[in-house]
Amino acid sequence: MVNDTRVQKVGDLVKEELAQVFLFHIKDPSLSLLTITYVRMTPDLRIARVYYSVMADDLDKKNAIEKGLSRVKGWLRNWLADHLRLRFVPELEFFYDDSTLYGMRIDSLLAKLKKERGEE
Repeated sequence: MVNDTRVQKVGDLVKEELAQVFLFHIKDPSLSLLTITYVRMTPDLRIARVYYSVMADDLDKKNAIEKGLSRVKGWLRNWLADHLRLRFVPELEFFYDDSTLYGMRIDSLLAKLKKERGEE
């Protein structure tokens, strides 16, 4: 079993590498709006659960991103194998993270309340 610090460090490393790949190496336009928000590794470091957000509320765009991710999943894993020094390259599982949009909605509601109350 691997300790929690190691699991967190590997997760952070995978997140940073994937963020760089999406920023500089993926040319798929459907993936251009994607942001990696968090990577949670399983304790055995065999699976990386990659959470991403998208600054689009459009369901068609979200579906296109899911299809794009399934197309590049194997390529991303090979990239990680070539660029990270890990004994095992984790399988990648992608999950949509709506916490950013949720936070933006809360901020919007709070701003509306302040405006209604006449506060700055």
